[in-house]
Amino acid sequence: MAVTPRIFISATSGDLKSHRATVAAALKKLETYAEVQDDWPPDYRTVQAMLRKRIKDCDAVIHLAGLRYGAEPRDLPPGVPRRSYTQMEYHLAREMGKPVYIFLLPDTFPYDDASLPEDEEKRALQLAHRALIKADPHLRNPAQNEAELREAVLSLQPLVEKLRTALRRQRLYQTGGIAALLCLTGGIGWAAMREKKVNQEQGHAIAELQRPETVEVKYFKEIQALRSSSPRAAIAQSGGGTAQAEQMSYADALAAVAEDHGLTAEILRAQLDAFATRVLADPKADSYQRAVAEFHRQNYAAAITLATAAAEAADHETKAQRQKSIDAWTLVGDSEKQQVHYREALAAYQKALKAGDKEGDPKQWSDLAMAVANLQDTLADYQAAEPLHNEILSLREKEYGHDAPETASALNNLATLLQATNRLTEAEPLLRRALLIDEASLGKDHPNVATALNNLAQLLQATSRLPEAEHLMRRSLDILAASLGKGHPNVAIALSNLAGLLQGTNRLAEAEPLLRGSLVLSEASFGKDHPEVAIRLNNLAQLLKDTNRLAEAEPLLRRALGILVDFIVQTGHRHPHLDDAIKNYRSLLTKMGDPEAVIEEKLGKLLEPIRKK
Repeated sequence: MAVTPRIFISATSGDLKSHRATVAAALKKLETYAEVQDDWPPDYRTVQAMLRKRIKDCDAVIHLAGLRYGAEPRDLPPGVPRRSYTQMEYHLAREMGKPVYIFLLPDTFPYDDASLPEDEEKRALQLAHRALIKADPHLRNPAQNEAELREAVLSLQPLVEKLRTALRRQRLYQTGGIAALLCLTGGIGWAAMREKKVNQEQGHAIAELQRPETVEVKYFKEIQALRSSSPRAAIAQSGGGTAQAEQMSYADALAAVAEDHGLTAEILRAQLDAFATRVLADPKADSYQRAVAEFHRQNYAAAITLATAAAEAADHETKAQRQKSIDAWTLVGDSEKQQVHYREALAAYQKALKAGDKEGDPKQWSDLAMAVANLQDTLADYQAAEPLHNEILSLREKEYGHDAPETASALNNLATLLQATNRLTEAEPLLRRALLIDEASLGKDHPNVATALNNLAQLLQATSRLPEAEHLMRRSLDILAASLGKGHPNVAIALSNLAGLLQGTNRLAEAEPLLRGSLVLSEASFGKDHPEVAIRLNNLAQLLKDTNRLAEAEPLLRRALGILVDFIVQTGHRHPHLDDAIKNYRSLLTKMGDPEAVIEEKLGKLLEPIRKK
């Protein structure tokens, strides 16, 4: 049974007529009927009766609140508050318990030109109305322009679908109720129970429609989406093992999202800080918002608990709530990943992917699948990851085009898998194609281009084409230093990679200052006890070992191993580089001439905290 929800658009004509049309067009895309009233009779009683009927016949109301008071009825009865037609629509909808979705538009919104300025009294009445709806617990954050207004209306789709489901059931039950009256004794009671159930369901739909996503949550989702969609960088690690860099740090993604919205990183961070404080102090805030707040504060364990609760609740709701489940499970995965709990993160991302709709929203599905495939790579489960990477690439070529940055990211990530499985001949054309796409679409000085250069350089180094590899690595380093700043942690990774190449060509005197600079940058970025610092310590220690400065190398490897042991004790999760650290320390002690029993004793003391735990 086809059901088309009717949604009333409440807005003043003088300054929002064109934007009301924008809302109507967006609602049409959501397969709803937009109810718009342009011409009004003058008499208050006629207006009130007509408005009440029009809004009663609708299933929800969108209220655009601008700066203009607008037209108002004449001949108000004594004691009736003075309100414009648009304000009356808001109050009648609230009185009737209709879902009201509010857009409180800012001063800077591109309003239509109004023919005449309004007097002081009308301006004061509208300011009072805006103050009233600011206190509305279901306030929708403002759209800054027409494009944001359109996107915000389109984002209502899950809530509209929930409302559509409730309306469909209502009509089915009403039809069933009539049949029961004709056929069954006691049919009236059956119909009454059905009607009560439908009213409850429709009430839930109304509550959902009136619980909008805040602008801070939207920003947070954009930050996390940018992080997950950025290409992965293949990182060399001296002395065995391969490290995978974070695709993009939270701080970098926050800065990029801020720039997209015309903000500074400091302003956006302050806005998210204030959101976190407000939400965590509000006992009525939902679990997902609280999880976002905890993640922003880097309280990842708390974020996991809250996001898991939100995800499990959404999993039991209707299909229209799919997006809630996706958002919550993705946040669980992001939080687990931040703590290097890769298997737990993978399980959460797989649940998010299961809730995705490959046919209905292939772009989102490819993003969810990318998170799964990348973690499978990290866990070296290449057999599971490869078909998923191929499917992602095929989807992105179809949905975005063969020359889009999203396609380049998919090419890059498939190529890193091929590199990891030693299929370098297959990987190289993919990496070169990704590099060309990024240079053409993003510009030759974009950080994604630096990642593409780095990954191609790693392959060239592995195939002994060292001059070309060195040129690409130096270019990658220059791009990162210029675009992200010389103190950025990604610059530390680029320095370490270049040093690794120089070590491979026996230019150890050139490599050493790069490794020391990389260590200093990582300590400044992450703190001296971070696992990322352990990788830098390991790489410098391997160079010292190669130059026979074993006494200098030993405390660095001991410290690196200690950092990873502390990480395991604190988190309860085995770090993926622990085995490499043990192997490298054992090898150094052997070269220093320690007997096997002494080596075992030293390792035993370092690893004792893990065994105790």
